[in-house]
Amino acid sequence: EGVSGEWLGAWMLLVRRLLVYYTTHDANIKSVDLRKTRCVVTRDADDCAKSFCSAEGSPNLLLDCPHATLYLRFPHEKELKGWKYMIKLAAHNNGTYIYHQQLTKDNVPTIVEKCISFLYAYGSLTEGIYRRAGSSSILTELLARFRKDAWSVQLSPATHSEHDVAGVLKRFFRELPDPLIPQNYRAPLIKALKSLNKAWFSQEVVVVHDLISNYELVWEPSDAERRREAAVRRVLERVSSNNAAATPRSAGDLKAWVHVHDRTNCYQVALTPNKTSADLCFELAEKAGRDSHLLMVEEVICRESLRRIVHINEIVLDVVLRWSYWDEEDRKDNYLLVKENSILYKMVEMKSEISAISGELKYANETNKTFKQYLFEVSNAMLYYFKDKQRSQCCEEWNIKNIFWYVGNEPKRNPNTRWCVTFIPRNNKSNRSKDRPWFGSAIAGLKDDQMLWITALTFSEHDEILPTPRLIVT
Repeated sequence: EGVSGEWLGAWMLLVRRLLVYYTTHDANIKSVDLRKTRCVVTRDADDCAKSFCSAEGSPNLLLDCPHATLYLRFPHEKELKGWKYMIKLAAHNNGTYIYHQQLTKDNVPTIVEKCISFLYAYGSLTEGIYRRAGSSSILTELLARFRKDAWSVQLSPATHSEHDVAGVLKRFFRELPDPLIPQNYRAPLIKALKSLNKAWFSQEVVVVHDLISNYELVWEPSDAERRREAAVRRVLERVSSNNAAATPRSAGDLKAWVHVHDRTNCYQVALTPNKTSADLCFELAEKAGRDSHLLMVEEVICRESLRRIVHINEIVLDVVLRWSYWDEEDRKDNYLLVKENSILYKMVEMKSEISAISGELKYANETNKTFKQYLFEVSNAMLYYFKDKQRSQCCEEWNIKNIFWYVGNEPKRNPNTRWCVTFIPRNNKSNRSKDRPWFGSAIAGLKDDQMLWITALTFSEHDEILPTPRLIVT
């Protein structure tokens, strides 16, 4: 249970859409309502999982549940495939009745939650909302995707209008076999409507007005709900006060191809001067089949030999434009890759263990091919290397915020170690020459401690590395 949880033996039973289990550590029986499971996917097992639970090279099965993320490991791949198929079938079995639907942790149908959140953010000031019809083809396509897997649907104002989403919500309720108001209540409600007392109705309007005006006293929202409401209200007020003509499209946009998960999936996007790595992940989340906060952008250069994680606040256009100043061979076949960011969560787990790190590493600068062993240290956002173990003489130091570092090494510059990190100046990188034939300086480790070093380098440069979930995908 959880990323940092201990691996335990467990017994499981799948009963319709309920997964029941108990572990060797806790005899209490636990259950998971699979309708509330956000995703059912496989993940490659780390060394810890492999050492505790031997298997035939099969990955782990991950269930993103409201109370915790469950990692399941099976002894045989055949069992893994069988359980994954049955759990996914139970989790995504969105039938026609309302109790068949996937649910949020608050027991709200996911399709309703996503549509209401989108309309709250983008349709509150729209005239004719819930009255004007959306595109019939878009409604049919969205409903089909919601029925297939409601959690995987990403509603975006770039591709869906507020009328489309309102139409989806109306059609969903209209097509329910049992209406929200049961048939036996229909006649009494209509009868009550005919004998409407206008004076009493006016008083009810006043009561409803008071409920809305004093909702904090009535409903007692939490601090988190107040902050969310205030943020949305600021956006709506900004939109309503902007009566000027639409702002003309900014110059400086660059069309670029971005790969998703691997090089077989490629999409063209417009890189604006303000589009960050987090924005790009949000834009391509639907294509990736993941929520944007579970994705990251990776810069892949030098014929896929060097890779760098692009920070969530880094402008992606700057990354691409930087390549134009490099040598032809260094910018050839470079690309951006949107992929899952599980490595970032591992770094966050290790952050508390690392304030400073030191050890013997091999080193070669941009003038040398041969690696030599020195003592290196990362502390106070600086990278140092010393000639001796006593740290009596510091040969060179780099401010980590002034360099770009990439995992990997050039193919012709193999240090024969377990891992390698290549780094270049953030500004004014020198082109290759006879005296400087290599892309940059490189450090390489003989021990299996790469994650420690790259975690130290990452948090020397940034305080926060995890993206924030966007409002419309909650």
